[in-house]
Amino acid sequence: MIFLFVAIAVGGSQVSMFWMARKTQAILHGLKQVRIDATSEDQLTQLVPYLTKYDWVRDGAAHRGYEAKISNDQPPPYKLPWQAELLYWIERETGHHQIGNWIGYTPFDFELWIDIRDGKVSKIAYSVDASGGWPRLAGHTGIVAVRSVHSSWARDPWRLGINSIEDFSPQYDAESWPRMIRATYTSDAPANVTERLFDLDLVCMWKLFNRCEAPQQIAPKIDEDAKSIAALARQQIESGKCPDSIVAGRMKYLPDVTVTLLEVSGSRRVDVDEDDGEKTNEWFTDYKFKEAIRGASNGPWTNIRHRQAIGKPGDWMETMGNQIYPETKIGTEVLYFSGASFETCKFIPATPSNLEIVRTAPPAPKLAEDEPVPPPM
Repeated sequence: MIFLFVAIAVGGSQVSMFWMARKTQAILHGLKQVRIDATSEDQLTQLVPYLTKYDWVRDGAAHRGYEAKISNDQPPPYKLPWQAELLYWIERETGHHQIGNWIGYTPFDFELWIDIRDGKVSKIAYSVDASGGWPRLAGHTGIVAVRSVHSSWARDPWRLGINSIEDFSPQYDAESWPRMIRATYTSDAPANVTERLFDLDLVCMWKLFNRCEAPQQIAPKIDEDAKSIAALARQQIESGKCPDSIVAGRMKYLPDVTVTLLEVSGSRRVDVDEDDGEKTNEWFTDYKFKEAIRGASNGPWTNIRHRQAIGKPGDWMETMGNQIYPETKIGTEVLYFSGASFETCKFIPATPSNLEIVRTAPPAPKLAEDEPVPPPM
């Protein structure tokens, strides 16, 4: 009798997963053709199936959006899917607590949120969560999360951390970890880039003997891009330079960034006692204020310590040398970037080309839907 129940659970689970994967792929196929700020609400509903419209209020203003949810994974107190209930009973009766893993039951949750502004799509955000709410029944595959933005901002800009990958590739920021892949793309990112973000492989979600074990199996193209971007970001750091492209990206996609023109007034090497008891020898630099180019930033401008080590792009558990050293020649003009927490290139030489960029480049719009907060449900 137990074997019969196992067969029923296996069959029901795999058929259920197959149809959920098919519905999710249909949604993602439609999203490939959606363009931020260009696709109308009517076009959206024709391109993307299984959408539910919702109206809500944010910051006192009425907003419209669409959502889709495909799931077999609802934690208590909600009712479990019958396959999970049956597997739970089988495990309890047999005393074996890995049957769910053996036969391929995988909790699955796909969620999509779309914001509409002025009759057009203004934001897309989706997540595929197969991390598993019940460890005994799940393979802990992980999470894939993707969202669009016009610009990056937060209500408290000092809490906005910009790592070296986001600095190097502001239009398409992808990062891959063992249990999560995340990507952010801007509204003006090229179509050949954005389409890859909706090209997931969900076959391993329903194949009985080829189960997903990591988010990289679900999103291989995003994982490939993340590794490529991280490698290029490391090369840029090792070059010891801060290219104009980084300046242009900050000025366009970080509307809260402030830029101050300073002049080196002194520098020296100082022995520093670190928290771990080690001693390091680092540069400390003094500056004097010359001009506030964008926004207002306050000193003091003395005893500025150069950060010697930063997180290694692509592997934030490791560090690498910050080989972009500060200017130390007295009288040299530098640009100081604040309004966000930058890992590197915080003080860079004020060249004619980057001065032109910071004085003339207009920022992207700062829209409420781009703030990194959970969407309403």
